Amino acid sequence: MVQANTQFTLPISSIVLQEAEEIRQYWEERNQERLADISTLPPKPEYKAAWEKLQARKAKRATARP
Repeated sequence: MVQANTQFTLPISSIVLQEAEEIRQYWEERNQERLADISTLPPKPEYKAAWEKLQARKAKRATARP
């Protein structure tokens, strides 16, 4: 028969949730840094036309707002 380890004060589900939250925070921070780096990159040459079209629509939309 297997006995449960009684040295833990938190239930296992709390430990799992705590670890999951720590992992989520780690990836959120890492992704924020990565997205900030990506946003500073110029658009790729093959997407130049789409980029210009997007920028034109953004400008038009910004001027259309009251």
